Amino acid sequence: MAFWALAVELGTAHPSVATRWSGGAIRPVNPPSALLGGVGPGTPPGQAWADFVRAAVALSAPPASPTEPTGAHRGPQELAVVHPTRWTGSGELVALERMLTDSGLPNPRFVPQAVCIASPSGAGQQPGSCLAVVSHDGAGFEIAVVERTEEGLRLVGPSGGLDVDETRPEDVTARALGHELLATVAESGLPAGRLRGVVLDARASASPQLLHVLRQLTGLPVQFAPDLPGGLAGAAFAAVDPGRQAGGGNVAASGGEPTPRGRRTVLIAGAMAAALVLGGLGVYLATAPASTPASAGTRPTGTSQAGPTTLSSALPTVAGTAPGPYDVYVADQETNTLTPVNTTAGAAGPPIQLGACRAPGDLVISRDRKQGFVNCVGPTILAVNLTTGRVGPAISLTMPGNNDMVFSPDGSTLYVFSRDQSVGAGAVTPIDTRTDALGKTIPVSDNVNAMAVTPDGRHVYALDYGTGGGQLGSFIDIDTTRATASAPIQVGENPTAIVFTPDGRTAFIACSSSGFVLPVDTATDTVGQPIQVDGNPLRLAITPDGRTVYALGANAQTSSGSAVTPIDVASDAARTPIDIKGDQMAIAPGGGQVFTYGSASQQSVNWFDTATGSVGQPIQVGTYPAGIAFSASGKTAFVLRDGTGTVDPVTTVVPVDLPSGRPGKPIVLPGPGVLAVPAPVVHPRPAPSGPSHSPAGTPSASGGPQDGGAGARCGTVGPSPTNGTLVLVIQSGTVTCSEALKVLADYRADTNRQGSGGFATVDGWNCSHNSVAGFEQSGALEGCQRGSDSFGTQAG
Repeated sequence: MAFWALAVELGTAHPSVATRWSGGAIRPVNPPSALLGGVGPGTPPGQAWADFVRAAVALSAPPASPTEPTGAHRGPQELAVVHPTRWTGSGELVALERMLTDSGLPNPRFVPQAVCIASPSGAGQQPGSCLAVVSHDGAGFEIAVVERTEEGLRLVGPSGGLDVDETRPEDVTARALGHELLATVAESGLPAGRLRGVVLDARASASPQLLHVLRQLTGLPVQFAPDLPGGLAGAAFAAVDPGRQAGGGNVAASGGEPTPRGRRTVLIAGAMAAALVLGGLGVYLATAPASTPASAGTRPTGTSQAGPTTLSSALPTVAGTAPGPYDVYVADQETNTLTPVNTTAGAAGPPIQLGACRAPGDLVISRDRKQGFVNCVGPTILAVNLTTGRVGPAISLTMPGNNDMVFSPDGSTLYVFSRDQSVGAGAVTPIDTRTDALGKTIPVSDNVNAMAVTPDGRHVYALDYGTGGGQLGSFIDIDTTRATASAPIQVGENPTAIVFTPDGRTAFIACSSSGFVLPVDTATDTVGQPIQVDGNPLRLAITPDGRTVYALGANAQTSSGSAVTPIDVASDAARTPIDIKGDQMAIAPGGGQVFTYGSASQQSVNWFDTATGSVGQPIQVGTYPAGIAFSASGKTAFVLRDGTGTVDPVTTVVPVDLPSGRPGKPIVLPGPGVLAVPAPVVHPRPAPSGPSHSPAGTPSASGGPQDGGAGARCGTVGPSPTNGTLVLVIQSGTVTCSEALKVLADYRADTNRQGSGGFATVDGWNCSHNSVAGFEQSGALEGCQRGSDSFGTQAG
């Protein structure tokens, strides 16, 4: 029998089949409709597709020759199977291979669809250049990055995808797909200069809107894949055997990991209002800051140095929630849904319909991730069971308007402010989060605009901004155990924000129109002397150790027009303002970094190092970063990028790795909304009592070191970054003080320490040091480990 080869395309609504006989010509084979009945885009690799391939073999086999023995094998000598790129490397594909070979077919050569599509376009590209490939399988889009190598074409990184709701406008789908393409390219780790263009298959290229959007977002040429005889099945011959068909190249081993579409895809499920122009590939191919933990030189602890600053890799773990599938939640103000987001998988979960809730304006999540509370228009709060997705009965408040919700530190009570401006009245209502029962309503003014709960949960402070026109604002102290409120206590004009020290002894209130921050003694509600800051303070943040308050001011005397003023809590003294742009502010859980964001004209989140005050490289996330929250570990920030009122309707959550500052793949959401993460665990800190003292047994500077071993204290070894002393302590193992002192001296003298953590290997020991902020929180500065032996320096 003459030599013949068969190529079959799987995983699509319109699979193609092609043959090539001895002469080299590629011939398309049109499978009858009956053959397509049991397969489609959603059919996984398995028995159904194996049956399809076997039927295609029977349909395509050449006629038997008169001299051919009866019962001779009539299968192809070569078999190429074209498959969706997302199947690459999957165990199901391995099982399909076994099914085919068990049928007597030759070992198939699996070829990703993206490689077939890119093969003709990639033939003229230089090795190292890459193309982004967009295909449509009849049910959704698939996106992949393909690189030209000396050996042929290979996949770079995981594929992306987009399932499309056909009822949505074409331009909305086009923009969402454009962002998914940029995000897929970013996740591949590809430098921007390596991408040479975008290739669309025939079905994807049918959308003029898509062509326009991709050109606009990427700034790259967008081309159509040429039609080859036999469709993608015919293109497989070009891809795997360049000697038989021009325009090909061999397929190198496919890179990337098996990627089920569900992990990479988004569903356009909400009508999106107008949008934003992202800065092309620069938004998603954001490079890490110039100085990263892996490349930065040593910086003396507690001192400032010129040049760009990078985010610390030594972020301490803070108490939070247990791991779970969803760690970020967004209440959508247009579709009236609550969308859970699994940032580990990089995908939004199924939206929870909020029923009668309209335009949710606030959202809080319990720290165990079991409950969410949504603030709706009107006198309504909705409790949502996040485990089952069920929305409970509406919790009706006594007044129609509400604008603030805060949890008690233990999460047992939710305090809600509501108002009725028609009668000039307001109220704070406690809600039992276990039963959703309303507690006693506490009357307050209708001008309350912010609330905060003391760390011990015994008081709620409500800020009253007054009526403007130079009138002073005030705060109201609500006793939560008695459900009573104090008389208004005057502060400055337009109080906008409040924070408490961790011990609860002092509150700090930002008075925006007055340009100052006021300290308040919470034991007596006595207002202290005003602390002048740069600009009009809008937001406050406090470090976890309670040593520093940061005040974000607008209309500041800085080049950016805004500034963050550090305030020393011990002395109530303002330090040098930090010139940084932003309308909102958040502090990382470990206290090492402060982030500013919130301007509709910004495409980045800005930040500075609290230990040095140095401003780092902006983190590019796209126009209008509207909200930010942090993971329980403090190592990831989640930025809500809101498309409302701009030129791009797509709203995304962008995970940001804080050790590197590199944004991850954006997760597309149905529409604009408000962002929330599970509430953190709050541990009230007792106030210090009496003067500080060294632990018993700590030797003085003149005392000699002990012999060593776990628990031994080896004497003072210099000053601490906070003007105290450091003591060398053996933490584990049998190392002697003499050896530990020598290693510590060699480590301090080492000029090749790497990154902000000062990593170095000294005399066989792995050593590093903490940041000043980390030292202030933990009391530990330097540490070295070798096997089971370890030692470190700590506050004396």
